Amino acid sequence: MDLRLWKTILSTALASALTVSSAIPALAANGDIYDKTNKVTYASADYNSNTAVYNQLINQLIMGQGLNRFTYEFNNLKFNFDQYNAEVTRLIATNLSPIAAKTAAAAEPGLLDQVGSGTVTSVTAITDINVPTGTNLSALGLPTTVNATLSSGTTALSVTWDAGTPAYLATTPGTYVFSGTLTMPSSDITNPNNVKASVKVIVTSSADFAVIDIS
Repeated sequence: MDLRLWKTILSTALASALTVSSAIPALAANGDIYDKTNKVTYASADYNSNTAVYNQLINQLIMGQGLNRFTYEFNNLKFNFDQYNAEVTRLIATNLSPIAAKTAAAAEPGLLDQVGSGTVTSVTAITDINVPTGTNLSALGLPTTVNATLSSGTTALSVTWDAGTPAYLATTPGTYVFSGTLTMPSSDITNPNNVKASVKVIVTSSADFAVIDIS
């Protein structure tokens, strides 16, 4: 995590004390951030001019990283902060200026934070993962987020995977089914039916998995 990049994302053209709302409010200015868990709005004018507010925001961003907790305002649109930040960071690495990167990312509809509340009804199916024997659990590439359908729309949710059924053994070929518990970013999104994500990991012996070009 590079807080300098976060500072680049958060810096905007320069409001009042923090405001509290039970739903995503109408964010007023570029850079305004809404914490959906604590139901707090961080106005850009506040965190750019008040060190205490800025430090509080940074601490919350660190604790909520990857949990889809925050909505970020830019060009009158609301974005998932985690996804928007990741895309802006990627674009800056391609030598775009910060403002050009922000503008380019703002044109990507997939980064919009479209859902503020709702009930989880399903999770988008995940493509099977095929690996050779000897692949460690940490190298399987299990997704960290999944696309979930809510009663009010769709959103990305963080997911925590179990050890697999049967329990994953890197040395044993077979099919392992992993079940993922969804993390709710705020109390406004609920999962009363305990909907879970699922993915199959298919382990094939290394000899069979290898593709040999004999042309």
